[in-house]
Amino acid sequence: MTDFLFHQQDYIRCFYGIALIIMAAACFVIKRQEEDKIPWYLLVLFGFLHGLHEWLEIMKPLSGESAFFEFANSALI
Repeated sequence: MTDFLFHQQDYIRCFYGIALIIMAAACFVIKRQEEDKIPWYLLVLFGFLHGLHEWLEIMKPLSGESAFFEFANSALI
């Protein structure tokens, strides 16, 4: 079972990243509709940045060891 999950890791990370960005978009819409005291922007920021970081982890083997990629990846951690 672990071999199966290891080979499907890129698909799992892709769907996880998409789910986080969808969550960020939904929280952004809720924030615009409701003027509550709840800080929705923090959840929006977390979802967007964490989803972007997951996609960077997928592209890591494709990009090689470029300085820009390492900087972007380190900035999102």
